[in-house]
Amino acid sequence: MHACLDATGCSSDGISQFLYEHAHHVSVINPARVSAFRKSEGIRTKTDKQGAYLLARSVEQKRPELWTPLCSELQQIQVLMARLDDLTMMRQQEKNRLENSRLDAGIRQEIQEHIAWLEQRIGQLEARANQLVQQQPEIHAACEQLDSVPGIAQKTAY
Repeated sequence: MHACLDATGCSSDGISQFLYEHAHHVSVINPARVSAFRKSEGIRTKTDKQGAYLLARSVEQKRPELWTPLCSELQQIQVLMARLDDLTMMRQQEKNRLENSRLDAGIRQEIQEHIAWLEQRIGQLEARANQLVQQQPEIHAACEQLDSVPGIAQKTAY
């Protein structure tokens, strides 16, 4: 059996892991590929049944590469980096809110305290990610190599 799932965040993780552990072929593909395939087939409907049919046809025709799970260390780094992105986005949203001239002093103070807390958490998560990378020689070497490429910084390498 060759199972194929849309890469829909963490909702496909458990299913793909289960299938992989039970010796099934698994592909996890970008939903944009399925959407492009749907358009190339001239299909406009977007129902669950139609989506399953398209996914099956796409696998049959395109033969996507097989998925293998990441090692637990890389999975941890991915989760940390996703959380780091979330907190960074929240911090920027809060900074944008400070531009509102209608805020009273109390709300402005609350937002500034939240920004300070977010910055503290961001620093802690960055330290955890660095520690995880340092503990894994292969991951560390790969990140160092990526970091040496102009335009790719440490955060992108992780």
